Amino acid sequence: MSIFNNWSGDKDENESKAGKKTKATVKAAPKKVKAIVDAEVTENKEPKTLAPAKNIKFNAFRVLSKPVVTEKSTYLVNNNTYCFNVAIHTNKIEIKKAVEAVYGVKVANVRVLNKVGKIVTFGRITGKRKANKKAYVTLAKGQQIEIHKNV
Repeated sequence: MSIFNNWSGDKDENESKAGKKTKATVKAAPKKVKAIVDAEVTENKEPKTLAPAKNIKFNAFRVLSKPVVTEKSTYLVNNNTYCFNVAIHTNKIEIKKAVEAVYGVKVANVRVLNKVGKIVTFGRITGKRKANKKAYVTLAKGQQIEIHKNV
């Protein structure tokens, strides 16, 4: 309550006995509040950065949805190319880092295929399928992933 009294202009018990307010007590509280507010503002102005190196695997699993296991993708393994479904918002650099982090391999090339959601009808009701993104990842020579082992 004493801080409140200093701001509102009310006299404390000690000040009422002395008969006058000192300048130090009146100016101290607003400076402290201003310093706290300034500290909060500078903390919020820091730029957001990418995830630190220790959390790469956590973010990698948000990028990679699942490997695509189809007839075409099994043939592409002969060319050292693997196919993955990835999140729509990711780019080639993020996909490359995610595959290297999860599988521990060296990626040579990444190609991306965006598929637009198809419009479908069910009787009189029309709808739209989800859009998705596929990434064709080519590994460096000598690198291999065991996705299609039991296919």
